[in-house]
Amino acid sequence: MAFGLANAGVTGIIAPEVDLTVDGMTITTIGGYDSINTLVTRFAAGGTTLTAAELTSRLAGVAFLRRGARVLLPPAPLTIDVVLPGKPPLSDTTLPFPLTVALRLARPRVLVSPEFRTQGSSPHTVEQAEAPVPPYVTGAGSPQQASLTLESFERSFRNAFPELRLATGHAPEGGTDLSVVSFAEGGITDVRLMPGQAWQGASTRKAPRVFALRPLSRELVSRVGVPVRLLSPEGTLARDATPMDFLGVDVEVWARRLLTDIDLFLTAAYATAVRNDQGTGDALARVIAAKRTLAGAVARGLWPVLDAADPDAQAERDAREAAVEQLAGELAVGLSDGYGTTALVQYDVHVAPPSNCVAGRPARLHGTVASSPGASYSLSSSGIDLSRPVSRTGFLLRLSDPRWQSNVDIDIDYEVLDLEYEIRAEPQVGGYEAGRWLAFRPPLSGDRKPAALQVTPGRAQVPVPLRAYPAPPVLLGQAAGASAAGPSSGAEPLSGAPLWTYSVTYTHEHAAQDEVWVTVAFNVSAEAALSGTGDDDVVSALAAYGCVAEGLWSHLAGYVSGAGTPAARANAAVAFGELVERAAEAWDRRWPLRAEDPPVPGPAGPSAATARGPGHVEATLRVHVGHLSDEGGTWLDAVELTALADGPGPGGTWPEVEYLDMEGHAVRLVPDTPVGSSRTYRCTPRVPTSGRPRLRLHWPNLHVMSYQNARAALSVCRNSRLVPDGPPTDEQFVFRTAPAVAPDVVTPFLVWDTPVDISAAGSIEEALSATFATFTGASGSPSAVVSIDYGFELVAGEAEGQGLVSRLPIALAPLDMTPTAATTVARVASDWLLDNDPPSARGGMLIFSIKLFSPLSQGTRQPLLWMSQLVYRLS
Repeated sequence: MAFGLANAGVTGIIAPEVDLTVDGMTITTIGGYDSINTLVTRFAAGGTTLTAAELTSRLAGVAFLRRGARVLLPPAPLTIDVVLPGKPPLSDTTLPFPLTVALRLARPRVLVSPEFRTQGSSPHTVEQAEAPVPPYVTGAGSPQQASLTLESFERSFRNAFPELRLATGHAPEGGTDLSVVSFAEGGITDVRLMPGQAWQGASTRKAPRVFALRPLSRELVSRVGVPVRLLSPEGTLARDATPMDFLGVDVEVWARRLLTDIDLFLTAAYATAVRNDQGTGDALARVIAAKRTLAGAVARGLWPVLDAADPDAQAERDAREAAVEQLAGELAVGLSDGYGTTALVQYDVHVAPPSNCVAGRPARLHGTVASSPGASYSLSSSGIDLSRPVSRTGFLLRLSDPRWQSNVDIDIDYEVLDLEYEIRAEPQVGGYEAGRWLAFRPPLSGDRKPAALQVTPGRAQVPVPLRAYPAPPVLLGQAAGASAAGPSSGAEPLSGAPLWTYSVTYTHEHAAQDEVWVTVAFNVSAEAALSGTGDDDVVSALAAYGCVAEGLWSHLAGYVSGAGTPAARANAAVAFGELVERAAEAWDRRWPLRAEDPPVPGPAGPSAATARGPGHVEATLRVHVGHLSDEGGTWLDAVELTALADGPGPGGTWPEVEYLDMEGHAVRLVPDTPVGSSRTYRCTPRVPTSGRPRLRLHWPNLHVMSYQNARAALSVCRNSRLVPDGPPTDEQFVFRTAPAVAPDVVTPFLVWDTPVDISAAGSIEEALSATFATFTGASGSPSAVVSIDYGFELVAGEAEGQGLVSRLPIALAPLDMTPTAATTVARVASDWLLDNDPPSARGGMLIFSIKLFSPLSQGTRQPLLWMSQLVYRLS
């Protein structure tokens, strides 16, 4: 084969009149005019395709060469060993530079005829020949999907030159497609990705800055008399506006609809049809201009999610402006996708700018972060500016359903994919930058990263705010009931009689970002009104579009489906352009570049709706529900209660918590030991949740005279605590619903008609003093109605029970339960006994009835406790 290649074009070496047969085809040699190349050509003309080397190999047993002919000897195999420098001289190379390897053969000048000797710098081909040497490639893949790869070559190259990396891309000016990027002197020597924000707390820790789009309104919007131009059947907007009222609208729904519709309008199917429709005028141009305006206006809604003050105010402004610029680029590609970004996670970039970039123009690294298998989030790719010592780079965080996570743990290991270089602005295309691209082969990840790339900042906790307005909680009911089933036996039979339990039951979706604020007020005497307002100009523009969007698209859809009339389609396109333009202008005014909104007050509790009575007590708990999700579904994990300054309940008592399943069965949650102002209640065993969980909170053992009634109010606070041990959320992301106040107070009325023997307390006065003290507690002197009967047991009861008793009324009177009340009642009973001397042996008794009333009630008196049979035996 080597012989055939060396002598393929040499004539005079083929013997004449020799028959040569290959693959059934036979030709006859001519002789002196033949060469191996002419034989190959003649065989090819007959349909047999061979190379010179293959033909020589196939005719190895045929004497077709002329005896005594002079031939060229094939070159002997040659191996050249070259010692490569560990650190090649790269100071004069560019970033990047082409990788070329060539084998150069040169004759000594004395052996070259003077006619062929070159006088200039470029040698003649007679003097010197140069052959490029391609990189070594190996096969990969299955036989059916075989491919060639540079993997082995790249590994050897990297081992030889640890500070160099290979990259492929279209070569300019016809050069090689394989380039080298230097991570040594003159190239990229230092790139560091670092968190730029300090979180102050129990300990200071560094974290990335996290930005998110602020909600357009933190309230459900109610507007009266919004001017709306209605749509006619012909697709035109009415000349005169019609005032319309809107109540409790989440403006985010309108906003998402508008941005999605603009993206749809600018797809190829619609945009091409609208452009070709002469009746639409400049509608397409207006929508394109509006999209450009919206890209910047929407992006300016970005704001730091956490209220972590940066001591370097200028750095904080620069960081936000960089984030706005990045998101604006994403929005320019697709408004709805960009608006759906959950958060932008930003890191500081510190670079030693390379000194030898091609043409002295900027360069960038581009890469991505691979999320771990099964992760609930994804992070976008991002670029690193190599031309500035300090810059920022951000990753767009997206979650499929952010409702179940108030924060996510991410692990940043930046994988470098590409190098963009020779970047230059294109003035004729606004905001566009052109550049050349090289792809690192393989990508720079793991141990393939050179030491100059310090781009693995590691784990971070990223807050996940929700922009949707929370649904208000539904107060399902409140109740007051006796804490004990009846008077107890023992030394203090009446200890549980004046105790009651207050419970409140509610339901709410309980997204991970939500806290339901449960405020319970005790000792309430009157009601007050609630009020609230909220307004913004962009709302009117979105409302004007939202009211006619369905009608517009019933006409616009005809550009794809062919339905409707051409005139109606054109009119709808014009109307769409007008409404979109108005919305873009209003949105542009909504977010000035450095706007700062004042914080809004906290959620109102019952004190906003009720007047405080004597002994007023109020407790507010923040309720956060934790869920766990796996392949089996979503499960209730725990409920965390956090008490505000007034404590978790009366006397500092924590409530009991129950979960109500779909059938209404109550599952009591097991409380942990309180930690500070918080307490966690565990669901053991766990229960599946679906829809809106229902919770019930109980405050048991409330003394009826200390806590005479109660009223609950519930509100939702969304996004206030996204990172439990991190900084608080900036107020511009916090939603608070108006309080849902119970329609009325709930008042206990404890009725005990079981006989209770109080004789063991001593004399009549001592027994009544102890009883009255148990009933009134420390509440002062409530009003009461007291009755006294004389009783005689006609038939004895079983064991300690009371039998058949005959009763004779002695006295009935209203009474204030002052410290002397027991003495007064005892004197009345004793005087009657002295005056009437009734039978007392083995059956005589005094029976007292006491009904206590609430001092908070106005008008009609509200009873709280009625003990109808307090028995004092005379024997």
